[in-house]
Amino acid sequence: GMTAVASSEVLPRAEAQRPADAAGIVETAHVFGDGLVGVLSRPEGPVEGRAALILLNAGMVHRAGPFRMYVQMARALAKAGFAVFRFDQSGLGDSPVSTQASADRKRGEVAAAMDLVARLTGLRKFVLGGLCSGADDAFNIAPHEARVVGLLLLDGVGYPTFGHRLR
Repeated sequence: GMTAVASSEVLPRAEAQRPADAAGIVETAHVFGDGLVGVLSRPEGPVEGRAALILLNAGMVHRAGPFRMYVQMARALAKAGFAVFRFDQSGLGDSPVSTQASADRKRGEVAAAMDLVARLTGLRKFVLGGLCSGADDAFNIAPHEARVVGLLLLDGVGYPTFGHRLR
């Protein structure tokens, strides 16, 4: 399996003016697992006693999310005291194609992300979420991971019902 501890490193960030929506939060970029790349947004103060949110890619869109939605969500939630980690699953954005060819690849990548966030924040509970296929992945991974205590499903799994057909 993947381990976040052995290969985690913080990527250097060029000195730049902090975006207005990033005031009061800390953002760090990380390489972890099998070369995966992610960004942790967290409040400048403590995050103890809360679950961290992990956002999964929406389709082929990188970790910023469609129209930078994940960046905006992560920063708003960090300002409210939450830790949010958004990362590129293998083969998407800045993460290379995985060397792990298995049906459990996504589950292993999420577990590596949770290991990293736990090490960086001390949090041991997680909410998985995402938009569209990110919601689908969160829905499918959550039952197999005891550390997941909630889901944030945006435009995820839908079932055709009689009411759906009337619309």
